[in-house]
Amino acid sequence: MNKTIMKTILTFVIGVFATMSTQTFGADFRTHQMCLSVEKAAQETQRANQQGRSISEIVEIVSTMPIEAQPTMLELVKDAYKQTRWHSVYQKERAIIEFGEKWYKECMINTEKFVM
Repeated sequence: MNKTIMKTILTFVIGVFATMSTQTFGADFRTHQMCLSVEKAAQETQRANQQGRSISEIVEIVSTMPIEAQPTMLELVKDAYKQTRWHSVYQKERAIIEFGEKWYKECMINTEKFVM
């Protein structure tokens, strides 16, 4: 397993759990921080796809996460692997960035989906 991918995904999970006990004060900043973690996890998942890593390897990483995080992370992984696998470095990097931005926006719009 790629340690970078695992570390990034675990950082996402920790970020989500860190926002669970927020109060109204600073909630917007905490939401932004949580969504940055989602964006990074999405980018690393898409990077794995663009590198040709198997989806089963990534699903195995997700299976080690807290049960509450697994449904959203599995949705993210499935979405990543539906995307085109590009050949040029430029296209791969664009796909990684755009996928991360897509999931950041999803997190900001549907925050409750990412707070366990």
